Amino acid sequence: MIVNPFLNELLQIIFNNLDDDIGSLFSLLFVNKNWCENAVPILWRRPLFSHNRHNFEETMKIKKIIPILLSQIPLQERIDLDLKDIPTKTMFDYVLFIKQFDISLLYWLGCKKYIMAISKTIFMKTKRLDELTFLYEEYGNNHYESIFTLPKSQMLLNHITKLKFNYTGNYSLFPNLSIYVKNIKYLSINFYCNSNNHKNVVKFFEDLIEFISVQNNLEYFIINIKYLSRIRYMEKWRGLFFKLSESHSIKYIMIKGCIDGEQTDLNFLSNCSNLEELHLDSMIIDYDQLVCLKNIYLPKLFSFSLLDCYFISPKSNYDYQTNLCLIYITAFLMNHGNTLKELKIILRLGTVKQNNLKSILDNLSLYCQNLTLIGLKLEHIFGYGYVGYGKKVDEILNEFKSFCNNCPNLQKIILFSSNFHRFNLPKELLLIFIRSLPKTLKSLSFKGIIEFDHLKEIIKNYIDNLNNLDFYYYACVNVLERHIDEMTKNRKLKLRYDKKQISIDSTSTCRYFLDFNYPWLASNTMDSKVFNL
Repeated sequence: MIVNPFLNELLQIIFNNLDDDIGSLFSLLFVNKNWCENAVPILWRRPLFSHNRHNFEETMKIKKIIPILLSQIPLQERIDLDLKDIPTKTMFDYVLFIKQFDISLLYWLGCKKYIMAISKTIFMKTKRLDELTFLYEEYGNNHYESIFTLPKSQMLLNHITKLKFNYTGNYSLFPNLSIYVKNIKYLSINFYCNSNNHKNVVKFFEDLIEFISVQNNLEYFIINIKYLSRIRYMEKWRGLFFKLSESHSIKYIMIKGCIDGEQTDLNFLSNCSNLEELHLDSMIIDYDQLVCLKNIYLPKLFSFSLLDCYFISPKSNYDYQTNLCLIYITAFLMNHGNTLKELKIILRLGTVKQNNLKSILDNLSLYCQNLTLIGLKLEHIFGYGYVGYGKKVDEILNEFKSFCNNCPNLQKIILFSSNFHRFNLPKELLLIFIRSLPKTLKSLSFKGIIEFDHLKEIIKNYIDNLNNLDFYYYACVNVLERHIDEMTKNRKLKLRYDKKQISIDSTSTCRYFLDFNYPWLASNTMDSKVFNL
């Protein structure tokens, strides 16, 4: 039977919209031959991505594709590796379709013996690579050099626009990667370093700076620093961000963590004229480096977050009670009042005077009237004493309502927990606060555990307008689904959850996501409504 090419084109458009729904794509393989031929290339774009490594069930599922990958390697290599019970023929040359490849995931799946054979095969056969993730020091210089110098590798590396890299501090950063890859738009680095080898860490930053300098169009930069208890100083830390600012195409910067003992010089922001999103999390920032915020204007900035940063001063006589950080942050917000639409801010208790926390909301009302998203701790609204230092709760809530009224475009509120995913607020007061939320909200996020009474109050008051709700909860999903069904008998909601559990006080807790715009859901069984994010 001759298949109409137009039909194939339509199927491709439809199937592309299911790119993140692996289960549905897999089901399409069994409809008929034509559907199978159109679904396989999409299903195999990223066979080793979007995997929750903490989930045993998912790990066992994804391991099933390893024999298929091994079937694609050359015959002689299969003989050399003593591979047995591996299929010699498959319906498709699956590696032709791979566009996103996570080399490090093969290591996590227990396939260390076959990593290089599979990697070489993919580099030799795939038509195009868009994204690459790897953990360099698991394999070393020689192995990566043998991949990157394959006849087809240079062409593939030229097309890669997204690079994710995990580093643990035992070796230099990239094995001459600056030579091969120059068109990265998205660069994400997880830096896990317990090493006391300062020389290697210096080399890491030197290589990273060089790598950034040769990229033609770097737009997104993410660096996550963890476990640096043995590294006190790094002279290349500040130089990294000034080199980054020379890339005038940069649109997104996220910095989480920093080198112990190293402050971050924010003056580099002056050169980031095209920056649209800036996210600073758990950093060490010198008060003196905040002064520049008063004069920095980023004309395209629409999203800014400042979460749990440490503001310090090397001066022994510095007056921490003057709240200069608030003055400089407020000035920065004032500079961007016309463009800023998303703001998340968490100030530590030791960073500012408690009685000045209210000034955050006052200033937001003045300078951030275009906000569509706000993320705060409840302490920023009620104060750390939760009674507003003599003020009545009604007065505090009226101030919050006034802030919301001054932000007519506000659609999403994120409430960060105090600690250990819990909210340090009396249950009754939290219920009162929930009732004070604007009815126009489309999305509400609790970055912590909420009680069922809180969930019930939200559904009762906001079901007609709210689209999405996410929260942490300590009941099993079937129990929670049953409770929600009882509250919304005439309207089914879509409940999803993240299967990665968080242990809090010996209680297993999951993160849940509730979508309000699914009236077509009729089944009372949970199986059809839950999937892992």
